[in-house]
Amino acid sequence: MGDKSRAQIARDYKSLMTLTMDSCFDKDAIFPLAAAIGEKIVKQDFDVVTFFHNQYENAAKFNTITTSIPKMSGFAVGVLPPTLKGYDIEPENNEETLSNMMEFAVAGVLYNILLETQACEVSQRIIAMDNASTNAGEMVGRFTLFYNRARQAKITTELSEIISGSESLKDENAEA
Repeated sequence: MGDKSRAQIARDYKSLMTLTMDSCFDKDAIFPLAAAIGEKIVKQDFDVVTFFHNQYENAAKFNTITTSIPKMSGFAVGVLPPTLKGYDIEPENNEETLSNMMEFAVAGVLYNILLETQACEVSQRIIAMDNASTNAGEMVGRFTLFYNRARQAKITTELSEIISGSESLKDENAEA
């Protein structure tokens, strides 16, 4: 999801990519959005869905990780996928149930990814704005110092001219 990540992953794994989406981060991260995207993903033919995404660690750091979900639907009635061995599924006609579970699992993972990605983005924006504010404050300090030095030099020059003019008037009055 997203243009930047698609371009990076496509360099090495273009043959493995089956579905990409742009502009999904333009909206707030809500579960119905994740469910709609998950529904499109589940309709694709796959063995394993792998998501590459950011995971928030702290305000200054995030990690890029992968999350994989194996296929849970498309099995014969009464046959459970290996990931669900030891579980009972009702009703016995498990195809619809497994399909719904797969959609919900993908939507849940996607929702988590959307939230993690949003947390990473907001954190990076806060850090960038803090750095920009600090830099702006330093620039204001430098410009204030530069301005005060220039102002002081101009005042000193004007005082020197006034004193020189006053001294020359004294010299003229003393001669007269």
